[in-house]
Amino acid sequence: MALSDLISFKGLITVSAILSVTIKYLHITLNVNRNNVNVNGNNNNVTVVYNDALASTQRNFSLLWNLLAVALFVTYPFFGEAYNFLLEALACVGVPIALFALISHCMKYGVPRRIWQLFYVAGAAVVCLLALGAAPFLDYTASQAAPIYANVVATIDLFSKGVNLFSILPFFTKYVGYPLISAMGFSFFFLSVVYLVFAFIKERDFNDSLRFSISQVGMGAMGYILACNVFVALFLQDFGYIKRVIVSPFWLFLS
Repeated sequence: MALSDLISFKGLITVSAILSVTIKYLHITLNVNRNNVNVNGNNNNVTVVYNDALASTQRNFSLLWNLLAVALFVTYPFFGEAYNFLLEALACVGVPIALFALISHCMKYGVPRRIWQLFYVAGAAVVCLLALGAAPFLDYTASQAAPIYANVVATIDLFSKGVNLFSILPFFTKYVGYPLISAMGFSFFFLSVVYLVFAFIKERDFNDSLRFSISQVGMGAMGYILACNVFVALFLQDFGYIKRVIVSPFWLFLS
């Protein structure tokens, strides 16, 4: 994303919305009631976790973004270009948000308690880099997804007219199946970026932080592959395209 796009009217509105969500959740996590705690451990080690006060917020966050992922998948054919822009804008500010949250929480609650948020920053950096690398390929994904529902109607119409199923199948696979898989991949991709950027909402220990970050990076990588149509290129044996997709996230370092 060029700087001119980020500071355009659409870019400023998008970034402002992202920052407003960030400020809201940071405010909640930085004002946890210290009397509302969980104490976990055994006779040798005791860990105090301040997640009870955030339980409702955490549940609402997970539910909200899971529903959003479904909504993204269903509506991507209509708003693909807008969603691509939102993902790219989030990728531009995601690492600074995660890093600012890490510093804020370390200052508020102490480094020993919150240092494991470094895994979130690292994970956010990986998926945000993937999102920036995906930008050139997502334009094609959005254009292919746009006529999905019209092609579903066309497929039903062909079937109702008695056209042989084996004759319909190639059309359905190319113009409905592949774009649907790409849209699903985009939803996974977008969700992984959101979860890692806003992972600071829930306090986790070393093991849980590392496990969460790795799982979300894995989901993001899978979403990247699906959203960028690597599976289609593999089927068509277009290895040049696959190489471009793999190399794209590293263009900043290779250029």
